[in-house]
Amino acid sequence: MLPPPPQVLVPGLWAPPDLFNTHKRTLDGRRGSPFTPHLPHGLGVVPLEELAAHLNQAIEAAFGPDQPLDVMGFSMGGLISRTWIQLQGGYQRVRRFTSVASPQQGTLAAQVWPRWPLASVADMKLGSVLSCPAGPPSCPSAADSPSRCTWPTTN
Repeated sequence: MLPPPPQVLVPGLWAPPDLFNTHKRTLDGRRGSPFTPHLPHGLGVVPLEELAAHLNQAIEAAFGPDQPLDVMGFSMGGLISRTWIQLQGGYQRVRRFTSVASPQQGTLAAQVWPRWPLASVADMKLGSVLSCPAGPPSCPSAADSPSRCTWPTTN
C-alpha cells in the first residue's frame, strides 16, 4: 500500500497558519509534516482567484508540479483551495479535498462589503461566480453540510 500523499492545510482570512498546530501534532508520525502556506490575504483586499494562484505557487515550490496531495481548507481557505482545484488545475493532483467551516454557497456576512477594498470578502457573497452551486459548471453538489464537506476529485 502506498503512503498517503502530503497534506496541505489552508487557513482562512485572519486565521494564522498556526491555527492547525493541534492537527499537525495529531498527525505527527502518521504521515509527515503537513504543509501550511502563508497566503497574503491583505486583510481581505486580495481576490480569491489571486490567492488561489499564490496557493499554487506555494504548493509548486514545496512539492514540485506533479506530487499528489490531500488538501484541507478552513473557512476562506476552503474557498481558496476549491478555486485552485476547480479553476486553476489543482484537480489534476488533489486526491482528497476537505472543506471545514467554509462558506461554499456564499455568506450573508459578505453581502454588505464592497469589492473595493475587500475583494476576497466580496468574492464570498451569495450568488458570487465563485460560490456553489451558482459557480462554474464543474462545481460539485453543495448538498453536503455547509460547514463540513468533502468533494471527491479525479485522482
